Amino acid sequence: MAFLDPSLESTAMRSGSRKVVLTSMAVIVLDGFDVLLFGAVLSSLLTTKQWGMTPAQAGFLGSLSMIGMLVGATLVGYLADRYGRRPLLLTCILFFSVFTALCTFAPNAEVFGLLRLCSGFGFGGALPTAISVTMEYVRVDRRQSYGGMIIAGSPIGGALVAVIAVFVVPWLGWRAMFLIASVVGLMVLVVAWRNIPESLAYLVRRGQLEKARRLADSFPIDDSAESLRALSEPADGDAGRKASPRILLVPKFRLAMILFPLVAAGAVLLTYGLNTWIPTILASAGYEMSTGLISLIGFDIGNAVGMVALSRWADRLGARRVIAGGFLVAAVGVGAAMLHPAPAVVPALLVLVGFCAGVVGPAFAFPGVYFPAEVRGTALGLTVGLSRLGGIIAPVMAGLIVGSILGVTGVFIAFIAVACLCAVLVALIPRTGRTDLDRQPVPTSGTGVAQTIVVGRTDDARDEQPGPEQARP
Repeated sequence: MAFLDPSLESTAMRSGSRKVVLTSMAVIVLDGFDVLLFGAVLSSLLTTKQWGMTPAQAGFLGSLSMIGMLVGATLVGYLADRYGRRPLLLTCILFFSVFTALCTFAPNAEVFGLLRLCSGFGFGGALPTAISVTMEYVRVDRRQSYGGMIIAGSPIGGALVAVIAVFVVPWLGWRAMFLIASVVGLMVLVVAWRNIPESLAYLVRRGQLEKARRLADSFPIDDSAESLRALSEPADGDAGRKASPRILLVPKFRLAMILFPLVAAGAVLLTYGLNTWIPTILASAGYEMSTGLISLIGFDIGNAVGMVALSRWADRLGARRVIAGGFLVAAVGVGAAMLHPAPAVVPALLVLVGFCAGVVGPAFAFPGVYFPAEVRGTALGLTVGLSRLGGIIAPVMAGLIVGSILGVTGVFIAFIAVACLCAVLVALIPRTGRTDLDRQPVPTSGTGVAQTIVVGRTDDARDEQPGPEQARP
């Protein structure tokens, strides 16, 4: 087995790492499918007056899944650190598949809402766990890049559910959509069972060094992956018990653990709010409906591309610079749209804003490289889970402002304020994250000679990053 020899490292992704990335992306495509699943059938539910449902009741039912995801992500992130990434990820997918299938047979709104809550609770931890396991099986200097790439699966899932609903709902009814989602979930479960291994770092922390070595020998992954680096560290049989969320409360991490969920929630609020209200806001500003719909499509395309591109830049330029810069450029774009430009200019502006709102990608990935690996799941779970508040608040906030004396102008100002505030919060994140600029000596295969490599870039070159032993309290 070769350990991180820069002269031997291939730029091509090894097959095992590729399987982990693509499977994790499939999981997050399923997450995006689930988030917009209720919205895709909502019109049918209201038109047919299913269970005598009113718009207010529909709004409440729609929020239940998001609430379940919020709680589930927070809890599952911690459990994944304690009991392993693989079993928790598979359990999340199974929960989604079972409870989504049961939604097909819901006899009333109360049972339907309970099932959606359980589905969201079970599947809420899938996104942070998928990010965690991906970061451990790709090159350390590309962790944020691949984290952003798999997160881009969420808008793909949303687009997929919309396309399927166009054909399925008129022919087979809304219940068929939940059955299809369940079947897709079971397919993803089978793929994840075959392709997602346990975290090598987790096995090492648990003192299961031989099992970790056998897995590393049988599962081809990139030589500079974090998981292989874990094998070069001394095994500690008691290490597993050190995966305590209390690590996140030590002085060097405490403020960051408060700021990361706020930044992520701001990114989600910006994305969900604009995604929900772009056509309505532009129509209220006097633009044709076609301009609003084209702008919405442009925003979504820009958003998906931005998640990938900005995460890639975060690895190269530093996460703080890229995330803060993305928020500020998004604020400028929204401000320009507020000035009532020509209809031909509006879609281009919204593509730019959507691209910059793609900071949700690096905003989710940054905690994964900032905190120690043993609490990565907990940190990501808290960040992703609490960020769902942004998705819950955004449509309500925009709706209240549009209906107030402030009108459309007030909505633009609110989004600008959120973007600028988040840029400030990013700058306030302490420069005490773990090791990503360190040049660390790592033994190479067969020689025992230490090689020095740059393991990644999450912050500016001026950042003072502690070594591995300093990152743990």
